[in-house]
Amino acid sequence: MLLLILTHTPIWVWGLLIALIAFGLVQRLPRRVGPVRATAVPIVLAAWSFAGVLSRPVHADLALTAWAVCALAVFAVILRRPAPAGTRWRADQSLFEIPGSAVPLLAMMGLFAARYLGGASQAIAPTLAGQTAFIIAMSAVYGSFAGLFLGRAARLWRLVGAHSEPRNVAAA
Repeated sequence: MLLLILTHTPIWVWGLLIALIAFGLVQRLPRRVGPVRATAVPIVLAAWSFAGVLSRPVHADLALTAWAVCALAVFAVILRRPAPAGTRWRADQSLFEIPGSAVPLLAMMGLFAARYLGGASQAIAPTLAGQTAFIIAMSAVYGSFAGLFLGRAARLWRLVGAHSEPRNVAAA
């Protein structure tokens, strides 16, 4: 059964997996990242998680609600935590200094696994696509990953705000 699933997986899925692994491995090293890249990658990953919800037209209202509730809950939890030690905003260079971490790799692999297993489960048992519990569970998982990616990005932007100079509003 496993061999059947693997051989019927489109080739582009394996390319995506390789790209995510490569990108995740780079995240394990300290790096300097511009604000656009620091924001764009989490938005793309959150959009990919949201696309998983959109692929389930049955019970769309429940799916969207589960996704949003979990995304907001995880986002709030992540945002309350401080940025990892060594994370800095370099205003003089408009760059974030980010220490290496395995968390992005693990999160990307988690989202990939959820999307892959969700799709494989529906291919094996097509009736799952219409089952409310399956739809809510998958949407909640996807939303949790979206909240994680977006929360981590928001923590970086919080550093920018903490290091910005106060503006004289009256002079403007």
